[in-house]
Amino acid sequence: MNRREIVKLMGIGAAASLAAGASIPSVTQAPEPELPGAGKNAGPFEVRQSIYVISSHRQAHDLPVRVLLPKKLDKVKSPGVLYVLPVEPEIQFRFGEGLTTVEHQDLHNKFGLIAVAPSFSDWPWYANHPTDPKIQQESYFLEDVVTLIDRLYPKASRKRLLVGFSKSGNGAYQLLLRHPELFTAASIWDAPIMYDSPQKFEMPRIYGDQRNFDKYCIPQLLRKQASLLSGKPPRLALFGYSLFGGPHPTFGPHIEEAHALMESLRIPHIYDDSSPREHRWDSGWLEPAVAALVTMSRSRI
Repeated sequence: MNRREIVKLMGIGAAASLAAGASIPSVTQAPEPELPGAGKNAGPFEVRQSIYVISSHRQAHDLPVRVLLPKKLDKVKSPGVLYVLPVEPEIQFRFGEGLTTVEHQDLHNKFGLIAVAPSFSDWPWYANHPTDPKIQQESYFLEDVVTLIDRLYPKASRKRLLVGFSKSGNGAYQLLLRHPELFTAASIWDAPIMYDSPQKFEMPRIYGDQRNFDKYCIPQLLRKQASLLSGKPPRLALFGYSLFGGPHPTFGPHIEEAHALMESLRIPHIYDDSSPREHRWDSGWLEPAVAALVTMSRSRI
């Protein structure tokens, strides 16, 4: 495996300096780690991920942002950035690991994408807490992570793509629907996107209260943005099924209900709920989800 670089970036100012060609504050060589999600993701391939560590007042402590580049980035005519949104806080891989799955399946090379995996200090629901300054997940992602990647790879920043499942499926739809001018398309699989209150899992801890949750409620956002999305090429892809869709969903038919809502609102979208899979990054859904993103992005060029 190639060595991983850890670059200490002290907020956005350092990212700007780096993009301008200034010297990097500090670079150290990390020990070569065991592959995350070893077992299903293990295989004879090189890990080519670079790790940037960002200090931000919007999170509880410094956090890594991992970047995976195509082998021949300079040859890609229309590169894009694929944000592989995490399901768990910190660096946890109970459900597999998104960026390593991208690498194992060679999706960054197949589709000419810069794959980026951020991380969060608390459970990632991709929202800003109404009072806690250390749980500003949406602002951290937009103002620290996306800004850093834009400055490192400005050409690719014209095509920002979002992929996720479970919590991060919510995040992908929330980010595109709340910031349609920033993101080209979002593709998700098996996510709890139809809740109308912060009632499950770690949602109360991150969203805070109902009033704040309403800003991120996906059914409300779909209704709000229907006029923007209807009558145009699709920007949303929806796949199932496992815990949140299919004949016997553990937590309710979120995927089918979201599809029905988008149909009623005449929001074009890519939809497929034909394949039952394990609720993991590496259960076979990721390549079709990324392929859908690429298809949708081409229709907008």
